[in-house]
Amino acid sequence: MARSRLADLPGDHLFCRMGFYEPGPPTITSEPLNPFGWSDLAESKAAAGDIAGARTDFARSVLPGPNIAPILMRFVNFEVANGELERTVPTLRHILELTAAYDNVISRYLARSRIPLDLILTDVIPDPGKGSAEVAAAREKAIATHAALPDGDARPRGEVARGWVGYLIADRHADAPKAYGELAGRGGITPDLRNQWIEYLVAVRKEYQTALDAWADAQAEEGYPARNRIFNPRFEHARPGGRMDWAISRHDHATAKTGGGLTVTFDGKDNLAYGHVSQQTFLQAGRWRFEAVAEADGLTTDQRPYFRIADVADARRLDVSTPMAPERMAVEFPVPAGGSWVSITLQRRQSEKFDNKIAGTLRLKEVRLAQ
Repeated sequence: MARSRLADLPGDHLFCRMGFYEPGPPTITSEPLNPFGWSDLAESKAAAGDIAGARTDFARSVLPGPNIAPILMRFVNFEVANGELERTVPTLRHILELTAAYDNVISRYLARSRIPLDLILTDVIPDPGKGSAEVAAAREKAIATHAALPDGDARPRGEVARGWVGYLIADRHADAPKAYGELAGRGGITPDLRNQWIEYLVAVRKEYQTALDAWADAQAEEGYPARNRIFNPRFEHARPGGRMDWAISRHDHATAKTGGGLTVTFDGKDNLAYGHVSQQTFLQAGRWRFEAVAEADGLTTDQRPYFRIADVADARRLDVSTPMAPERMAVEFPVPAGGSWVSITLQRRQSEKFDNKIAGTLRLKEVRLAQ
């Protein structure tokens, strides 16, 4: 009976005393083409300090199992344990091309290795290929809408590279900016990865102008951001998501619909505090003017919708509001030295009046923010 799988059982184990298994080192004599048996033997030799012998047996394990990712990964783990990840560069690339199962652990190994970033990008991470970002974006959209996935390989081109760069961003790794730039230069950035990058720039690095540039470079909107710092000012485009897009959230007593602008309707059943339409952007130091072109119909109570522009990190630096609709919602204000990362939010405060439930409609045709 083969002894390779339970060789670690102590000699006085019940199964051993009954004669089912005998203690001893792993063996593959009964299954010479079993890659798992060779891996077992290699790991046994490594545990005994025979690194050269283990390396030889790992090479033998790959011969009958060149496309079995768990076998390849056991070899990688062995080399990592011995500080020799550099030996596995071709194997790492092959594993990444085979499956996504080991993406995180391989990314962790690479991020903490001595392998130069340039070598990782050329020899480990498969090139995303032309058009890979468009294919990936189509997959993201299909998944989000529960539609059928577009045709493609098990691992779409660019998925590995985006996963690697995304890991570096999440890890706050020093190589993240260069890796993102390299991937952008190859046309491999998807909306989801761009939003992750912008979130990192804003929340971690506080590089607001860089975040604005990264977002603006991906948009094809006329006049943005130079002539109007508001993205999608007429609410006429599909929303790509992220901080610098309109965030429109649901409220039980207020509906917000796009199409020919944005229409917000209050049902008159609640004294609600509203702040469910917003967008963030960066404003350089100087004087700015905000204006919302809007129509109001039947808005009730003393507290009606208005826009608030406030510094996200510290409202004491910047916090201004427009008059409430149906008055003209416009305001001029200075931005202090260093600029300000701001949120532009459509709000309504709760009323303290007896008749405090708000009803009526606000129609936003366009929102402008410029110097």
